[in-house]
Amino acid sequence: MKQKPVWMMAKNKEKKTIVFSTIENIPLISVMEHASIPWGIKSNESKFVYMNQAAMHFCNIPKGFDVEGRLDSEVPVSWSELAPELQAHDRKAEQSKEGG
Repeated sequence: MKQKPVWMMAKNKEKKTIVFSTIENIPLISVMEHASIPWGIKSNESKFVYMNQAAMHFCNIPKGFDVEGRLDSEVPVSWSELAPELQAHDRKAEQSKEGG
């Protein structure tokens, strides 16, 4: 009889199941806050709802500036002049099945 690899057997242990159910209960914002990948969320009015620190750094947003509730045009960065194009892209993403 062929033996299963250890990782396959561990998948069925109770401890492993607890880890997976715990991961599923972590709020998405909490995951994004600790990610090194830039994450941002906008409302359907193109207002920023959330940006993690990696996104703030990537977008060159001044330290301490609060983006929450702001439009692209209200953020003190060089790309704010592209706000109409960015909002058009937001509308396109809302209509797309792929989201982008």
